[in-house]
Amino acid sequence: MMRSLFTAVSGLKNHQTRMDVIGNNIANVNTTGYKSSRVTFADTLSQTLSGASSSNGNVGGVDAKQVGLGMSVSSIDTNFTHGSASSTGNNTDLAIDTDDGLFVVKNGDNTYYTRNGDFTLDDDGSLVMNGSGLHVQGWNATDGSVNPSGNTQNLKIDMNSTMQPKPTSTVTSSGNLSADDTAETIKNIKLTLANGTTQTVSSTDTTTAYKIGDNYTYTDSSGASQTSAISGITLTLSDGTNSTTSSGVYGSSYTLGGSTYPSYATTATVYDSLGTAHSIPVSFQRTSGTGDTWLASVAPGTYGTLTIPSGVTQTMTFDGSTGKLTSGGSMTVGMTVPYPNGATQNQQISIDFSNLTQYSGENNASATGDGYAAGFYKDMSIGQDGVITISYTNGQKQTGGQIAIATFNNPAGLEKEGGSLYSQSNNSGTARVGTFTAQGVTVTPGALEMSNVDISNEFSDMIVTQRGFQANSKIITVSDEMLQTLINMKQS
Repeated sequence: MMRSLFTAVSGLKNHQTRMDVIGNNIANVNTTGYKSSRVTFADTLSQTLSGASSSNGNVGGVDAKQVGLGMSVSSIDTNFTHGSASSTGNNTDLAIDTDDGLFVVKNGDNTYYTRNGDFTLDDDGSLVMNGSGLHVQGWNATDGSVNPSGNTQNLKIDMNSTMQPKPTSTVTSSGNLSADDTAETIKNIKLTLANGTTQTVSSTDTTTAYKIGDNYTYTDSSGASQTSAISGITLTLSDGTNSTTSSGVYGSSYTLGGSTYPSYATTATVYDSLGTAHSIPVSFQRTSGTGDTWLASVAPGTYGTLTIPSGVTQTMTFDGSTGKLTSGGSMTVGMTVPYPNGATQNQQISIDFSNLTQYSGENNASATGDGYAAGFYKDMSIGQDGVITISYTNGQKQTGGQIAIATFNNPAGLEKEGGSLYSQSNNSGTARVGTFTAQGVTVTPGALEMSNVDISNEFSDMIVTQRGFQANSKIITVSDEMLQTLINMKQS
């Protein structure tokens, strides 16, 4: 009878432990990255009243007679299945999408692991765990390159960083030159001058070239000689249409009769070695009638602070049946950039035409350079692979670092340290630290992992635990009544 009392006490005590675990789970139902726990029970040593005997020729075997002495907590297991991701919109928040994987954080020489991806940048740009200030571990980039084979470091973003400009070396022209265009010659030139007057070029002048910005000398109505800069040019073409330019976009010289007017022109933005942007014109003109030969040109002239000392041309030939370019795929342009300090930068730029086509339809050729201006830190973001990308004001992006991830043979064996932190234990195995890709881990940026506590399951376990506790308390009550009956028998 005394055994039943102690047995019931063990049941009360251990069901209370189970209730403690359930209570902790429910308390952490909204804790970021929390992993629920469960309690399993096992019976304890049994008292053997008589041992088992085997069968013989006369009688069969007899089982042992044993009385159990109660129960104990067999294990308290951590459930490491991942929780749902909750979007936050914060570009430093991360939610791990897989069951495996923990972020690595440090406090001095002490290393911890966590599923809580609530990270932020502190005052000096260090990536830290929000609320605790523990440093997130990974590999910092050098000149946009990360070496994940080395030791992990405290991740830090240089918010005062700059990206040096890249001078343009190649301009890529793509799009279509209309197969429907025809080559047109110039029949008439009318000049608009800076002094507000207009002058029509003599029909007999077929050799003088005219260009935006050049000075033009003429005789006014009184017979006096006047000089003024050309601010606009109106061209009457051989098909009777007029075309006016006032920006120097074509940048070429025009003469009567023999000058073929560009069918189409576009501009390319190029950058010098100090990151200043310049626009240079690229013109395209059919060389004769409706043939398959075009002349690409960049005319000499001054465009802003940039000077092209010598114009260049390139003859391009297309296949008339397929519209594909067959020859004349590139040309090189030299430009001179005078800087305010008197220095001059000479720069060679290659223009690639290999992506141009000659199909029926409109002209839509474009020209895009590969350079960019100097850039200053603007923002940062973290990708699904844990790579930190820094955005600069010049529109360029560069790798700023990479977050490390740790996996364990037995993550349930990690010891909880509070604050959503875990530490390595003898039964967790040694941490394998590497990149997200190498560890097979992905994350959802701009989100946090929710607790994996299942409320309905916890409430069900709570009812079962409560009933188990009540049943064990009843054993104590009944055992007490039986003992009281024995005492009453003696007293009577």
